[in-house]
Amino acid sequence: MPTTPVAPPKNPSGIGGWLLVFIVALSLGVFVSFGNAGALFEANSPLFGIAFIALAVTGVFAVVELIRKKARGVAIAKDLLLANIGVAVFLIVPFKALAVPYLLKALIGAGIWYAYLSKSKRVKNTYGL
Repeated sequence: MPTTPVAPPKNPSGIGGWLLVFIVALSLGVFVSFGNAGALFEANSPLFGIAFIALAVTGVFAVVELIRKKARGVAIAKDLLLANIGVAVFLIVPFKALAVPYLLKALIGAGIWYAYLSKSKRVKNTYGL
């Protein structure tokens, strides 16, 4: 008996697909930010450690709001992506060799995910944007 391929929904919604990937990546990024904060405190760079703690805490708020399907979760996540670039730029002065790859990752990741959060039908339908 032949099976008919199932077409993807025209109006995807809910936490799934790339949105789920983003939320999982953001959740993992929270742990990375806390780890970076600890390493920076040990390297006698408390200002940068505090910056990474702020990124991590903001990431927690973004994840919680995204999971609760609140529109402000998308705005918080976008702001977090931009803040991550800002922190990377400021890291270049004291940590040149380590900061350049971090900045490149931040720029590429923010560009991709910011565009996704801005253009995705699933994001618009899920969060009522």
